[in-house]
Amino acid sequence: MIAVYERVSTAKQDFESQHTAILQHLERTGSLDSAQFYQDTVSGGRFDREGLDRLLADVSKGRIREVICWRLCRLGRSLSGVLQVLNHFQRHGVGFLSLSDNIDTRNQNPMARLQIQMLAAFSEFEKECLRSRIACGIDAARKRGAKFGRPPIESGKRGRVKELLNQGVRPAEVARETQVSLPTVYRIRSRD
Repeated sequence: MIAVYERVSTAKQDFESQHTAILQHLERTGSLDSAQFYQDTVSGGRFDREGLDRLLADVSKGRIREVICWRLCRLGRSLSGVLQVLNHFQRHGVGFLSLSDNIDTRNQNPMARLQIQMLAAFSEFEKECLRSRIACGIDAARKRGAKFGRPPIESGKRGRVKELLNQGVRPAEVARETQVSLPTVYRIRSRD
């Protein structure tokens, strides 16, 4: 079966332009009768979508042999998220065709593999750029005097936690009595 995935971001939009282009392709290739349509009206930044979830489940069950989309951005806005979906298709031997972008992995040809590898490279690049921007932002904030992480525990509380633990009091009771989080109690215990 051929799966067709269509998505619009809001209820004010309609599927008409992408639907028309896909129908024309299906009619031209004689595969309209074997097409199953999956649709979502939700932002492409979200990956918890009812239509996409059903599509991925059908792919996993072996019901789908290829997926057609009008444009790659209909699968999602995040490159890493789109890549996860494409990898899911590939793991299950399902080809993918994006009509407007000319991305076609249905024949597992070298060009299709190159396209997926390039998407993966861009995804990795996007993640590295994000990490770099975050690190720069944290560094600038520290230079302005911002503090990160948990505030240090008062030495009196630390001493009381150690004392109670040495008396054999259970960590959960120590946390309640001293009003220190249970993970902090465990950290203090493991450092002694």
